[in-house]
Amino acid sequence: MAEIPQAAAIAIPFEYTLAERDAIRARFLDRKAALGVGNPTLSYTICRTVAAKRLHVKFPDGTCIPEPNGLSARDLANFENGRMTTHGKLVVIDAYLQIIGATPTTLIAA
Repeated sequence: MAEIPQAAAIAIPFEYTLAERDAIRARFLDRKAALGVGNPTLSYTICRTVAAKRLHVKFPDGTCIPEPNGLSARDLANFENGRMTTHGKLVVIDAYLQIIGATPTTLIAA
């Protein structure tokens, strides 16, 4: 019987440097531009995506991240404008960007 491959864990650091925050912000802005959606839709998408893969997103000590329910459209606007974001919200954004980066995109021909 063939084994089902386990999804690889996504590593999230306990803290981020300012350079890491800037890199995450740049990736976030690229993703937002590529999707062409507003912050309300994007915050919903981010929360749903991270919630679905939450058990695969782990801190260095092996613990999973908490439920990603507190990310609002206003939080994304503040992050987009360069304002400091709490660690918990930055973790959710970083996890989302890593999840979509590890997931192959499937294009459906019309």
